Amino acid sequence: MIRRVLVCCLTLGMVACATQPQAPAPAPQAAEKPIGTGAAPAEAAPERKPGLPPVDLTPVPFETARANFVRDTAARYRLDPAYIESVLAQAQIREPIIAAMARPAERVKPWNEYRPMFISQARIDGGRKFLAAHRAELQRVQDRTGVPAEVIVAIIGVETSYGANAGNHRVLDALYTLAFKYPRSGDPEKLEREVRRELFFRDELAKLFELAAQEKLDIAALKGSYAGAMGMGQFMP
Repeated sequence: MIRRVLVCCLTLGMVACATQPQAPAPAPQAAEKPIGTGAAPAEAAPERKPGLPPVDLTPVPFETARANFVRDTAARYRLDPAYIESVLAQAQIREPIIAAMARPAERVKPWNEYRPMFISQARIDGGRKFLAAHRAELQRVQDRTGVPAEVIVAIIGVETSYGANAGNHRVLDALYTLAFKYPRSGDPEKLEREVRRELFFRDELAKLFELAAQEKLDIAALKGSYAGAMGMGQFMP
């Protein structure tokens, strides 16, 4: 069962990564306006990607962005601004995280290259052992969420080798760095995406405060990946 679940999970992941949405068919062109019927039409505004709201690309000073974050997060989750400030005072901008995020994305590997990386006898045996050792806890999660225990174990196995490699970066530092110092390439064509990514990580940092309040967590003690993913399943807050 573990073998089949691992194969299915990874196959679906590869399909999701490899499949690109089809570009919409071009709209039919309007009939050409007869010559001499008036002034030339105004130049068309540049198209915006469908489904994305406008984003302000004006640079915001770090201290201003940080102060706005404290104010907005406190209001959004009914938290004491002084508490948020005290946690952020422990956060550090990490240059290695900026460098890691700025690296070019790895090429999309075909399934025949991914398979041996994740589907091995050792990983399957580890999944069976993990499932047997945590059967009661996994059953409770399955009953509450409807997610089969085998799928949960497969995700944990792929992401962290059943908890053995959950990351050694402080989640607070990772999200703080990417929320306020997301790397800029200097390419105007990439600026909007980079701003959106920074705002994404800022929102995840805010959600980390919400999660910590709900689960009584010490934010400064949480460890994860350089992108802020944490736990056995490597999920964002």
